Amino acid sequence: MNELSGYVFSPLREGDIALYRGSGNGLTPILLLAPEETSPGCIKRLEHEYELKSELDTDWAARPVALAHDNGRMTLVLEDPGGTPLDRLRGRPLDVSHFLRIAIPLASALRHVHERGLIHKDIKPANILVNGATGAVKFTGFGIASRLARERQAPECPETIAGTLAYMAPEQTGRMNRSVDSRSDLYALGVTFYELLTGALPFTAADPIELIHCHIAREPVPPHELASALPAPLSLIIMKLLAKTAEERYQTAAGVEADLRKCLTAWESFGRIDPFPLGLQDASDRLMIPEKLYGREGEIATLLAAFDRVVKHGGSELVLVSGYSGIGKSSVVNELHKVIMLPRGIFISGKFDQRLRDTPHATLAQAFQGLIQQLLNGHADDIAHWRDAIKEAVGNQGRLLTDLIPDLVRLIGPQPTVAALSPVDAQLRFQTVFQRFVGVFARAEHPLVIFVDDLQWLDPGTLTLIEHLLLHPDTRHLLVIGAYRDNEVNSAHPLMLKLGDLRRAGARVDQIILGPLSVDDINQLICDTLRRAPGEMRPFAGLVHTRSGGNPFFAGQFLTSLGKNGSSSSIRARARGRGIWMLSSIRGSATIRRTW
Repeated sequence: MNELSGYVFSPLREGDIALYRGSGNGLTPILLLAPEETSPGCIKRLEHEYELKSELDTDWAARPVALAHDNGRMTLVLEDPGGTPLDRLRGRPLDVSHFLRIAIPLASALRHVHERGLIHKDIKPANILVNGATGAVKFTGFGIASRLARERQAPECPETIAGTLAYMAPEQTGRMNRSVDSRSDLYALGVTFYELLTGALPFTAADPIELIHCHIAREPVPPHELASALPAPLSLIIMKLLAKTAEERYQTAAGVEADLRKCLTAWESFGRIDPFPLGLQDASDRLMIPEKLYGREGEIATLLAAFDRVVKHGGSELVLVSGYSGIGKSSVVNELHKVIMLPRGIFISGKFDQRLRDTPHATLAQAFQGLIQQLLNGHADDIAHWRDAIKEAVGNQGRLLTDLIPDLVRLIGPQPTVAALSPVDAQLRFQTVFQRFVGVFARAEHPLVIFVDDLQWLDPGTLTLIEHLLLHPDTRHLLVIGAYRDNEVNSAHPLMLKLGDLRRAGARVDQIILGPLSVDDINQLICDTLRRAPGEMRPFAGLVHTRSGGNPFFAGQFLTSLGKNGSSSSIRARARGRGIWMLSSIRGSATIRRTW
């Protein structure tokens, strides 16, 4: 469809991509998604939604028909299923009956989305069409939908995170050290339900960063406290959907739908909804290994205490995290994302590559390259602030940094060539310029955390540069965290030798050694995975602990391998029965064989 001139369009929804309804004499009614401003991001979202047309069903979605051009801009034409955007009902609380008549088909539609293997990632009233005459509910706005069962969202500026912050699950912000999956849509569904029943969002903030913090750390006011006539079970359903961690939410849209139907039956039969156990029909056939950390509370507290000292006292510190591969070093460190975010703090990371040991400073360059890209996506005023601060700090020596961090040229512009010096003098000059550059970001108003992983492969130049940063008197508000496999680092390793030098020079160095998880920790992991009582899974936990050596990665792989042979419910039965599942090679292919 390339010709839209015969249609008359009326707006249904505003935004960066607006929604219009098109009609005309003798023409099939259509919906039109049109970007308010042409941008690569908006075009990409339209193209992505169009690519999903064969996977979207008219029973629960407005299906794409064609990409078309209207007045020189790309638009997406959709079939018109009728109805109006749900956000037209915002601002006043719905009564219980009206709410349930919308919420049940809405949960059902989301169930179908997930059964099709999609995560919507932008559930909100503006992306939901409700037909008052038929009761049908359809989704639009699949522009950032994912076909992946689970994916990680990298930390980004709030302005560039795909989705809508007011409805966004904590893990979708990229600052929760957790993956995005179908349960992220359930959180957004909870926000939508909250708004329909109370007339308000669970969280509001003028500052996007503050809004992210609310999703991650603050508990919403329970809906029944804002709407006194609201039955308690409905309030509890919404609060369960709004749990901070996915493991504590409903696991399936089908479970939500079942509980809402119980509410509707009770309301229509008795005019009230008495309390009942939630989630009795909330069983997922997909095995979801929890991503929360078990048995690491003390180690996380040590990291948070180090960051707190850097914030309050303004010094610089080094924290080393060691342990075997798969023990959870990166996961522990990444818990800091919950408390560190621009503009109140900066967290950057890089990973050493054994193949790049002869390339000095490659890992630090990787970390700062990501930071510069993040800054370039910010507001114009913020970009100008960072540009001026960096140029002032590095003076006419900026070429030393742009050669190392290519995207820095986009921020501060091309830099003049620097004078040639002897190797020793050139190294001292680079260290001085780099320290000043780091000082731009390591400030009282936004302390800097640099996380470098796989230190067992670090290059000598980076080791010397980190020493310079930590010992320089002008370095303030800097926390360096390094992780390494302690079975690959002996007392003669350059890292260990340098640590001795740092301690003797007065640097603060803390050590966190991650050991195996206990049987109790493994048992809790299994219980959370299979949603069973601790006593029921204890024998099975002992087996998993023995075979995995208490390594959380291997324990997860063990359970995942079992999951490939059946549903989570069948694994529960096997775990309770006499069947014993053994790992042929815990540290190898993780092949499973069954013995009786």
